[in-house]
Amino acid sequence: MPHTQANAHLNTPKNSISSHPLQPVTLSIQRLKHGQGLELPHYATAGSAGLDLRAALGE
Repeated sequence: MPHTQANAHLNTPKNSISSHPLQPVTLSIQRLKHGQGLELPHYATAGSAGLDLRAALGE
């Protein structure tokens, strides 16, 4: 279905405080030397509201 004003509501969560449809976001990721091997942010469970982040903590 093409994006039109008529179906824009389909991309907006029902509990959203905004009436604007969701827009794709492009992120740049820089892997630091001390964080090598860490997973990229991802949704850990179905229906998650946000991505889970991993921390590269020194020991």
